[in-house]
Amino acid sequence: MTELDHATSSVRRAFIGVFIMSGITSVLMLALPFYMMQVFQRVLPSRSEETLIALSILAFIAFATYGIFEALRMAVLARAAARYEAMLAGPVVYAHFLDGSRDASSGMELMQDVRQVKTFIGSRALAAVAEAPFIPIFVAVLFMVDIALGILITCGMVVMVVVAILQQRAMKRGIEVQNDAQRGANRILQSHIEQSETVRVLGLQKTAIARWGSLNARGLTAFVNLQTVGALFGGFSRFMRFSLQASILGVGAFLALEGDVAAVVVFACMMLGGRALAPLDGLVGSWSALTNAWSAHNRVRDALIGFYVEPEKTALPEPRGNFMVEKLVFGVRGSDEAIIKRISFGIEAGETIGIIGPSGAGKSTLLRLLAGGLMPNAGHVRLDGADMRNWNRIQLGEYMGYVPQAVEFFPGTIGENIARFDPDASDADIVEAAQQAGIHEMILRFPRGYDTRIGTGGMQPSGGQKQLIALARALYRNPRLIFLDEPNSNLDQEGDHILLGAVSRAKARGATIILVTQRPVLLQVVDRVLLMKNGTIENYGPRQEVLPKVVKPASVERRPVRQIQQPKAGEEANEKTDGQVAAGAGGSAS
Repeated sequence: MTELDHATSSVRRAFIGVFIMSGITSVLMLALPFYMMQVFQRVLPSRSEETLIALSILAFIAFATYGIFEALRMAVLARAAARYEAMLAGPVVYAHFLDGSRDASSGMELMQDVRQVKTFIGSRALAAVAEAPFIPIFVAVLFMVDIALGILITCGMVVMVVVAILQQRAMKRGIEVQNDAQRGANRILQSHIEQSETVRVLGLQKTAIARWGSLNARGLTAFVNLQTVGALFGGFSRFMRFSLQASILGVGAFLALEGDVAAVVVFACMMLGGRALAPLDGLVGSWSALTNAWSAHNRVRDALIGFYVEPEKTALPEPRGNFMVEKLVFGVRGSDEAIIKRISFGIEAGETIGIIGPSGAGKSTLLRLLAGGLMPNAGHVRLDGADMRNWNRIQLGEYMGYVPQAVEFFPGTIGENIARFDPDASDADIVEAAQQAGIHEMILRFPRGYDTRIGTGGMQPSGGQKQLIALARALYRNPRLIFLDEPNSNLDQEGDHILLGAVSRAKARGATIILVTQRPVLLQVVDRVLLMKNGTIENYGPRQEVLPKVVKPASVERRPVRQIQQPKAGEEANEKTDGQVAAGAGGSAS
């Protein structure tokens, strides 16, 4: 069974309990008309106080039991709703992590869908669904009183069911339009908020608001139309309900005049008719919520197709860093052309590889495939002979360092982000990572040093500072595998020097380093160069052989960056002291 199957099965079991309790409450609802009939037909004619007291006690017991079961019923639905979200929230987020082709907005939309279903499960709308099967109890009682009353209530209910079907058809398209418009508007709004600086600098405020406003207005128009249609059908439903109750009262009065029933039975029948119609009236009023919840459930189901919780994999030995890529293919959904086209190559442990090529060649995609951030459509990425799919990702993450192309931090302190929020992290490990990255002094100059809060709601470092802090995070606890995606795109000369020193130190201790760069200056420290073009390997070999074919000799020295001597094993690289390097990091953080 899938996680969605487990969640729906849990709700189904809870609904069975709610269904049983709804049956009990439906029977208990007969207590009030029964009490009224007994008082008027037995107590008043006999003037028996003992009978009145006994009937009253029984009635109050029935009412108290009804209240208890009603509260239990809603409590069970609330717990089922919470359990539904708890069981699916993890898989939805995990499925989003597994599928790198999904953007952040899709993950948030799925969570909103899960919560929409949760809200419906815990609402009285679902309770009305559970009550609907017990409507025949009240109808049967009316038939027992007189067949005319039974036929009247049955015809009225048929009309209300037809109204509900017509309402569903009338609102179906509008609900789809509203949901699509709202999701589109939310995506645009989120995108503009994330890029608010660009919007301000380029003066795109009016354009951004207009784009968002057009979709939002479309959604609001659909909302108004839906509410209008819902109000019309809801009003007609209530008209039918009150008309039927009045008709029952009128027919009952006629029967009383004919002497077929007692006068008190007329009022009891009116109460029974109202109770029979209440669930249908509730369903008509909550039809929009029911339809939205069903659509949201289907979207969650579609998103989780093929998802399963991976069994815990065998912990393999610490990776050495030998990579073998075999006929690797990768493409994104909705595109006919693959980004990576059946490439094969190998990387020896301890090597530093530079991936270069024009924009759109697939460099970053290849790096993410090597790091396990993406899973290939075909072919294999093997680390020490084992397919990346067979590595325990949590275990492997301990031996990996990664600097993405677009650096972002999680809400927390600089120290927490460097330590990857490891609860067992020591201050010494955090400081050592910063020193390995050459930014210890730079961090000390922040308002609260390592305790400065960054990320959402915190200080916003500059582009260069972000890359250097991300470099320290990548070097936390000296990982064996380091992946750098254009790590110097925001660095100046001093920043390049810091980065080259950090890479050289990691290389000296035997780490396997794979980096993507557009700047030849970073290629000074690589052993081999992989040139990509249009998703294929154009050239791959030692730096001295490949680089002269693609880079002009002077381009590496165009910027006056000091050459980094390759340190010998066990020795420090010949570079500035940590304090001197960090002094220049402020300039690099531009």
